[in-house]
Amino acid sequence: MREIITSGDFDEALHVERAVIFIFFEWSGPAARSLRTFREWERELAAQPGGVNCHIYQLAPDEHPHTWKWLANATGQVESREQSHGAVLWLRKGVIAGFVQNAADAGTKTLAQMTHECFVLGKTGVSPASISAASRPFDAGLLEILCCPETRQQLALAPPSALEQMNRQIAGGRLKNRGGHAVTGKIDGGLVRADGKYLYPLRQNIPILLVDEAIPLAGA
Repeated sequence: MREIITSGDFDEALHVERAVIFIFFEWSGPAARSLRTFREWERELAAQPGGVNCHIYQLAPDEHPHTWKWLANATGQVESREQSHGAVLWLRKGVIAGFVQNAADAGTKTLAQMTHECFVLGKTGVSPASISAASRPFDAGLLEILCCPETRQQLALAPPSALEQMNRQIAGGRLKNRGGHAVTGKIDGGLVRADGKYLYPLRQNIPILLVDEAIPLAGA
């Protein structure tokens, strides 16, 4: 259930585990259209069995001038009404995990994906652009020209079972790359070297073909 932010609610919104804040202006046509989209997303979220648990707030910066500076800092934009019509922000304990400039333009499907990325997968810096890039299938034709930067061996797409195992290790903080650094963030795909010893991760469908970023495969 969405709460209309009053003077004391804003601090609460910045401290809860998971919060979604909708920026609204009564005088704005774009904000009104975004509100309709946002309400539809709310209904879909509430109808999901075992859906994501989060607090949902509606903020009118015009009524709380002190929130304008926070909004500008949070979104990296100037303090302008023109740039914040119907915006949506996803917060984890006050830290911005995702941002949509206009809910109506994004649509309910993107709002649902943003919620999953920010609150289920625990990602930060999530935007419609990053979701769009991640949702595009990897161009298998690139495998004809890509190769391991170390040995020049051919590469092949990693099977889902290997990715699932790696993501379990990442979640447990147990996975390191060849450079000795802990691998963080869910891996959506990967390219396996022909000898089966290493996997090069895909980030937003971009292959990271750096030797130190390669991930040793178990049993190799």
